[in-house]
Amino acid sequence: MNIKAVAYYRVSSREQQEEGYSIEAQQKRVKEYAEKKGLEIVKEFAEIETAKVAGRKIFGEMIDFVFSTPEIQGIVCHKVDRLCRNLKDYVKVDDLGIKAYFVEEEFAENANGKLTFGLKIILAKHYIDNLSDEVKKGMREKVEQGGYPHKPPFGYTVDASVMPHKIVPDVVESVVIQKIFEYYATGSYSIMRLKEKLAEEGFGNKKNGHPIAKSDLGKILRNPFYYGWFNWNGELWSNKGTYLPVVSKELWDKVQGVLDEQNRPKVRKHNFTYTMLMKCGECGNSITAEKKVKRYTGTNRDVAYTYYHCTRPYHSEVKCRQKPINEADLEIELGKVVDDVNLDNKAVEAIKFILKQSHTDEEEFHTNSIKALNSQKEEIQFKLDRLLDSYLEGTISKEVYEVKNRQLTEDKESTLTQLDKHEAGNKDYFEQVENFIDLCHIAPQIYTQSSNTQLKRELLKFLVSDLVLKDKKVSPVYQFPFSALVKHRKNENWSG
Repeated sequence: MNIKAVAYYRVSSREQQEEGYSIEAQQKRVKEYAEKKGLEIVKEFAEIETAKVAGRKIFGEMIDFVFSTPEIQGIVCHKVDRLCRNLKDYVKVDDLGIKAYFVEEEFAENANGKLTFGLKIILAKHYIDNLSDEVKKGMREKVEQGGYPHKPPFGYTVDASVMPHKIVPDVVESVVIQKIFEYYATGSYSIMRLKEKLAEEGFGNKKNGHPIAKSDLGKILRNPFYYGWFNWNGELWSNKGTYLPVVSKELWDKVQGVLDEQNRPKVRKHNFTYTMLMKCGECGNSITAEKKVKRYTGTNRDVAYTYYHCTRPYHSEVKCRQKPINEADLEIELGKVVDDVNLDNKAVEAIKFILKQSHTDEEEFHTNSIKALNSQKEEIQFKLDRLLDSYLEGTISKEVYEVKNRQLTEDKESTLTQLDKHEAGNKDYFEQVENFIDLCHIAPQIYTQSSNTQLKRELLKFLVSDLVLKDKKVSPVYQFPFSALVKHRKNENWSG
């Protein structure tokens, strides 16, 4: 009797035309595999992802269908990275309690098989992140040349009539920007009063008719873009003359002085190590800290101590029953959070062995991709050479030559970009994941042996996305990929 299963195919719009990635190619391989394995495909789900639409609608429909159809016993897919892009997807598939079949990969039906499956997903996520890093490198190069990598802010527009496109001051909006800075620099207006003043003078609306909001004004007044610099990736960059400023640096500086004076922050009396890290598990409010001094009876000795408690006011209608916790006890609880990502020597060696096996597959993928892209590059270059010969011989017109030359040059640039990504992705793939495992091995030592409180705080922020304090116990929500490691750490059998 055949096992009833569903089939899932996925491509991005970029991959759609690439050989081996198309829905048709995956469908053919999956059906051949299903027939060989005695699987009956009850329903097929095909997904084409686009940059404009976030999420995977069809994937969610497949999960719902399987969940509501008890006779389905399996999911068939071409490769792991087609089905699961991250651990969140893996958890959804795993919760269905059915077997996942992959044409290109086999996993044993035991704890080791699940571990290898999970690590494959972690490594696939790493590869995607690495490609993202390469895109960011390209953006950085543009920024270093003075180019702005995003849509220009209010006050500017893009002139699409020139190549490359150029950022220019908007005829109407740039005047509004100048008025905003000039009015506020006088020091006579709050942000709300400035909004009213602009409306009175006829400058209160954007070109689309929507009013300029109070939050818009705050962002505009702090944006260095208007005097010829811009923020990107946490750094300030010069536009190097790529667009015209609409206010002077002197006017912008004067406005910053007015803003700083009106928004002067309150000075904190104490800086506590673990504030702004935790939430109350009962009411959801933040956890804060206080320093107290206690005098022991019969002595003249005062002892200072710090304790942490919920910020919900005592006089609020809904009471919070959580009691404060001493900082020393809190540090013990936070030490347990760090301990949960710890791997002993045996676990480290076992996981590295699995990674090395996976790395061989990854290297083969990169090598094959690089080989195919090099062939594609040579073919495009051959066409470019022939095109130039035809033009020089007079067999094609200048107009035809320019159109074809531009198309082929763009294809060549795209191919070179993909080559760079694969070559970069192949260099540090294993090294970075190995470093991650080594960090898990030594994290508890860093936390317990360091006297640097800031280092302890940063380590916790690196490991977790959320910390909840309830009944003097700390519950963490780990960042990826530590969340995946903590889940697999519960299985003590690391041999694989």
